[in-house]
Amino acid sequence: MFCPKILTFVSCLFGVPAQRRLDGVWNHDYGLVENFRRCTVSTDLKTAGLWTEGSLQSCVNLATGAARNQGLCTGLYINYAAGKGCECAQDHCDDRTPDQNFSIYLASEQRTLLAYSLLQDGRHCTQYVNLRVSGLWTRGSAHACMLLATGPGKPLGCQGNHFQYRASNGDCGCGTDACTEQTQHDFWAIYSIEPTSQKFAAAIPQQSLVYDGAHCSTFTNLRVAKLWTLGGSFEACAELATGPAFSQRVCKGGFFQYAAGNGDCGCALDNVCSGKTILSNWAIYYRHPPAEFLLDSGISLQYRVEKMQSICANFFNLRVEGLFPIGGDIEQCGLVTVSQAGEKCEGTFFLYSSSNGDCVCSTDNCTIKSSAYDAWDIFRVLNFQPQPASTSGLGNHRLLLFVALPLLWP
Repeated sequence: MFCPKILTFVSCLFGVPAQRRLDGVWNHDYGLVENFRRCTVSTDLKTAGLWTEGSLQSCVNLATGAARNQGLCTGLYINYAAGKGCECAQDHCDDRTPDQNFSIYLASEQRTLLAYSLLQDGRHCTQYVNLRVSGLWTRGSAHACMLLATGPGKPLGCQGNHFQYRASNGDCGCGTDACTEQTQHDFWAIYSIEPTSQKFAAAIPQQSLVYDGAHCSTFTNLRVAKLWTLGGSFEACAELATGPAFSQRVCKGGFFQYAAGNGDCGCALDNVCSGKTILSNWAIYYRHPPAEFLLDSGISLQYRVEKMQSICANFFNLRVEGLFPIGGDIEQCGLVTVSQAGEKCEGTFFLYSSSNGDCVCSTDNCTIKSSAYDAWDIFRVLNFQPQPASTSGLGNHRLLLFVALPLLWP
């Protein structure tokens, strides 16, 4: 097959055009590694005279193009802060410095956009390379892991068709063969890689499985309440239970249950689904109610950094308990913390790990903090005040309407 020169080998192979701008600069793909951090050993491209101001994509293009060609960038990790700077790492970003303005990204070596999809959960390729052990990776997102496996990971044996990712701690690896043989491991998942015509953005998970084969003992059947018809979809059940039924106080909290066999739908009548009844055709899920039902007058959740690279001494892991989907964003983490105030959480402080999207809340006022937790940061909610346990069904919090709210980042 004939390939024009403007197409790379990979784009020609898959029949997907490379992403080239009209000015001749390639738009390289990139993936988030970690927020609120900078790679410590890096080159400031503004000081080097190559950067003035621009978008994240412009920074990626510069770091993978002109700056790399001049020997200023030896790695693929970049630091970027909108309106503040563009930097590129001189190593594999092993050492990271807390910085509220910057985020770390991994740039792609390829000129073709790639996407990934789940192939097998609870397994990893039997023949594999761990890219952290190999020194190329510390922690980061699944997207960044994919780009690493299809770029710098190839000389180590990565085949480029699959990668494996451990969502619980942001670890990364790849198969060294076609990954036909797989090994069971609860914490890993295997993903397949394929080309795409537009930049890939993984959907933020909306709900998580809490218990398969049971329903909340204290519940409302939304069909009996005349809000549901048998045969409805799982997604429609989730939206009803944590949306309109929640706002009407028919459901409390974010726990709902769905029977896949006949499409029945219900929800918990307490905030924590404290009791569970075993019944094989049901499964319990958690999905945080949308912001418009948790926040008055459409006001957004306001929060600020309390302490970086630290955790509160007394905490509750919302992901482990099925209250937060791994990979969720920081706003979800804050909202779930607020919704669990007076139940699982004190409600003012939450902890978030941006490298893998994990969420924890403090069970007290976080007076005791533990440092040296590189992946975690503590955040303080500014516009909610925890209240005693509520029976209203609208959560144990109230909005502080008359408080001066500083900007999220100074």
